[in-house]
Amino acid sequence: MIPFTNKAAKVQINTAMAVLGLAGACSLHAQSTPGFWDFTPAADAFSSSAVLDLSSFNEDVAGQDGWVTSSGDSFIRGDGKKIRFWTITAGSQGSMPDCTQQAKFFAKRGVNLVRWHSSLYDNGAANIGDASTSGIASAQRMVKAMKDEGIYTKLSFFFVLGLRIQAKWNIDGYTQAWLTANPTKADRAPFGLVFFDATVKAAHRNWINKLLTTPNPYDGNKTLATDKAVAIIETQNEDNLFFWTWDPTQFPPEQQQKIDKAFGDWLKGKYGSISEAFSTWGTLSENILTSPTGFQRDDVANGRVAVASVQYMTRDSARVGGDGKRMADQIQFLAERQYNYHKEFKEYVQSLGYGGTFTGSNWSTADNRFLHDVELYTYTASGVTDVHSYYDGLQTNAAVFTQVSGNDGGLFISGVNNPRVTPFVFKQVEGHPSFLSETTWVQPNPYRAESAILCAVYGALQDNDGFTFFASGEKGWQNTDGSYRTAWPVAFPSIMGMFPAASLIYREGYIAEAPTVVREGRTLENLSNKDISIAPYYFYKGGSWDPARNAKTEFAYNSTTGIGKVDPLAALVGKVEIGFDTNDDFVSPVVASNIDNDARTVKSITGEVELNFGYPQGMIPAGSTTAVEGSGFLKFDAPRAQGATGWLKAAGIIDTTDVALRLSENFGSLVVVPLDGLPISQSTKLLVEAIGADMANGYVTTPKSYTQSGRTFAGFTVSSVGSLPWMVEEITGNVTLKFDPTGSRIQSIQNLDINGNLREANTTGRALSSGYRFDLPKNALYTVVNLAPVANLTPVITTKGFRNAKKYDSYAFNLEAVSGDEPLTFSATGLPKGLTIAENGVITGTPSRGGTYTVTVNVTDADGDSDSREVPFYVLPVNDAPACDTILTGAATTRWGDFGWINGINFFYDGYYPFVYLFDYEGWIYVFGCSGDGDTDDAGYFFYDFNKAQFGWTKSEYYPYYFPAAGGDAVKLGL
Repeated sequence: MIPFTNKAAKVQINTAMAVLGLAGACSLHAQSTPGFWDFTPAADAFSSSAVLDLSSFNEDVAGQDGWVTSSGDSFIRGDGKKIRFWTITAGSQGSMPDCTQQAKFFAKRGVNLVRWHSSLYDNGAANIGDASTSGIASAQRMVKAMKDEGIYTKLSFFFVLGLRIQAKWNIDGYTQAWLTANPTKADRAPFGLVFFDATVKAAHRNWINKLLTTPNPYDGNKTLATDKAVAIIETQNEDNLFFWTWDPTQFPPEQQQKIDKAFGDWLKGKYGSISEAFSTWGTLSENILTSPTGFQRDDVANGRVAVASVQYMTRDSARVGGDGKRMADQIQFLAERQYNYHKEFKEYVQSLGYGGTFTGSNWSTADNRFLHDVELYTYTASGVTDVHSYYDGLQTNAAVFTQVSGNDGGLFISGVNNPRVTPFVFKQVEGHPSFLSETTWVQPNPYRAESAILCAVYGALQDNDGFTFFASGEKGWQNTDGSYRTAWPVAFPSIMGMFPAASLIYREGYIAEAPTVVREGRTLENLSNKDISIAPYYFYKGGSWDPARNAKTEFAYNSTTGIGKVDPLAALVGKVEIGFDTNDDFVSPVVASNIDNDARTVKSITGEVELNFGYPQGMIPAGSTTAVEGSGFLKFDAPRAQGATGWLKAAGIIDTTDVALRLSENFGSLVVVPLDGLPISQSTKLLVEAIGADMANGYVTTPKSYTQSGRTFAGFTVSSVGSLPWMVEEITGNVTLKFDPTGSRIQSIQNLDINGNLREANTTGRALSSGYRFDLPKNALYTVVNLAPVANLTPVITTKGFRNAKKYDSYAFNLEAVSGDEPLTFSATGLPKGLTIAENGVITGTPSRGGTYTVTVNVTDADGDSDSREVPFYVLPVNDAPACDTILTGAATTRWGDFGWINGINFFYDGYYPFVYLFDYEGWIYVFGCSGDGDTDDAGYFFYDFNKAQFGWTKSEYYPYYFPAAGGDAVKLGL
């Protein structure tokens, strides 16, 4: 792995201020509501004396060393270092000074990419391809301002939702007569039309051309096409050929015929003729043939074959018989059409001089069981795969979609309690960077305090490459009239207030990357045939799953047969990937062992993260009449990130390796991370973040009951949306530093205001037998602990899992460690054969055997301090037997030959070898003795078990006998 960028050395640690007392102090917050403090922040002055400012973790200028590109499934900066993007969708400000203030605000809180999200079309323009000059100027201002603060930009320039086709644009079929005769269709966005109509396609290209080639007056007339601060270009937002919006009958007949002719031509290419296609399909259902949204438009004489609306692609019945065969061809046709569009767009933009990365789109499908993986496949043409995923209520009643108002509300359950439908349950595409370009905890969700920490911890665990919170249109905190009521606010305490620690956890890899524990193989053929994914994660989004359902029954994947569905919680164990090559699947046994639905826990394979998903507040368990109190929490314990989020009052003391944490508020987050990149126990500057609930002043809800899966839950209705200011729950809690029990290293404990400035010194710390404990401030989110350096820095291995390798494929991976005295020297034992490790920690080679390995990794620093860790390593395929070079039977030996496969077991057969009858077992086995390179540790045996009718491998794990490598009788080991 390419090391993460780490500019911790540039973090300002104002020691004089830390020791001498107050600086940049401001008045204490007033109180309008008992138990809450008023969130009335002053405008951030961006003073150099700020104690908390993460802008130094960004590059001085975004793109200063070259384009952001991709390597495998990671983004790579111009200097060759891996980068993850902690992102926000933001509206550009109207002036450069305001844009600059907005950029400084974001950078200070850990943001290193913004998504500029707009549309450049104008429904009133003379031509559809005319690009909005004000929109271009908006993007230009944002790119320049963000670049100067080390923040990259993702350009999202086309969202079809607001586009209305005008007769004056002369697009085939869209005459004034047709528009007048079809007012409902005329007032509908032309979803999917860009994939088929040449005029709309040309307009789409003209918009991006003008955006990228217009000289930027805010940046010396440089163009965005050559601006290396533009990291990603998005082909389009939320449109595809597989969502409910796809219906060719929404278009005029001329457009329908164009689409049908394209399908007819495609069928000729596949079958030689349309008639041969119909012959291959066989009998079709009458209701599909006669339906106006089905195949009624078939006109074989003119080479047109109807493309049906998306509803036919979602039907189980359309997986079999003639309907299934025809629909498989339609799905493949549309998939190739969408794939090629993204590919051609990428090539066009590259011809303009742009050298960054691309993503095709980010949308959902009408039935994610069948179609989500098809959608992901089409994105691979662009390079970066992207999704949108919001965390909302299971049931909601919203009066206004985009703004909270009276009578809004619903049944909301925390992500801790219902993790299967959270945004961080994420299936990535092998070999491609993954991006989540829109997410948030949608208001009026009362559990927003968990959002940033959950996404950061699991995003780092899964090595996702970008998390984008949606959205902020302001240059500072969203603390103005109206903005606080939006459904998707970000720049307020419980979300952006937690950005500093969250961004460090995510961007700097404070939580270790996990290996891939589920790898699903898919081909375009089985995607088109609507074969159901073993990991159809996005099927459970949007309230399709709730915690009252029986997970043990629903997710009953059988690793032997490959039948069933893998629990989405696998994404909390390790990485889940899909590869578009073969149908072979890999599901690690650790998925089943680390998910305990009875105990309601899921543990990561790395050992650093554990979720107790407990029970949601107000749920009445089966067999009970009493609603439960909320319980459950995420706990993470890594060398550089320790903390928890969830129902922390019920959880009691959160005990991690270096600290003990306590928060007395019902629901919230409490996190400790270093600001200097060192392990917590060796750090000189620790950031402590804590938050409970927040809400508008005067916000009032009334209870309302909801039924889910036959159980009753307590929800609510908003009686009053309240008004400004935001109110933030007072904190009662403490932190115990177990690594400094006497407090001898403590130089100061500082309470900060919301802008990271020193507010007051905390003097309530005290030495206890369990460690040095200090209380958290009631009315602040941030505390910084300044400590004297340790006498001796010792290395700590931060790699907790290897990237998966593939048998016979070249492999490279970097072990990582922090702290210690340079240089660090790495070694490892137990590596798969074919791989070697260099002293700098780089593992390279070509593995010759599949299997599951436990590798012991060691690091030693210059003065002899060391660390050692066992790390899991998967080489696919994993059903190979251990490495062997020599067959042994009795005194005879035969050199190793080619393998064969029977029942999925790798075996070797060469001539006649002995049968052995085991009397205790009452059965025969047919034995192949084996040794690996003469190494007795590798000695073992292939066998054929006649009782079980299967091949296997043993070193006595499965059978209580050992056959000596030199031959001879079987010896019972007494196991």
